[in-house]
Amino acid sequence: MRDPRAMNAMDPDTKLVHAMLEAWGRWAKDMESHGWPLETILARMMEYGPQGAAQQGRPPISMPEDIARIDAAVAQLCVIDRRAVVAYYTRWEPPEAVARRLHIKERELRRTLQRARWRLAAWLRI
Repeated sequence: MRDPRAMNAMDPDTKLVHAMLEAWGRWAKDMESHGWPLETILARMMEYGPQGAAQQGRPPISMPEDIARIDAAVAQLCVIDRRAVVAYYTRWEPPEAVARRLHIKERELRRTLQRARWRLAAWLRI
């Protein structure tokens, strides 16, 4: 579970985007536990959308509307922001572990996530 103090410095709009990303990450994690590899499902959904991501022999993915909305917005992020968002919200690891895996400093990860949340809030018109 994430440290609740991490949200203390967030404005209300950013908290809403953060909550949406948390739900999106849980949904993606749940899809992974049902036999869909996380990298494949997220990458395919970003590229082809929820219906195009279905692989042969498997039923189409049913994505809730609120999850689809944030997923579409995440797909619009630049590569750097998208990598940070996917790594942070789908792995449930501490920020220092995510930063290490992405080969960046923790401070850079936090700035990247903050920038991505602001962009998402603007695109989602929150």
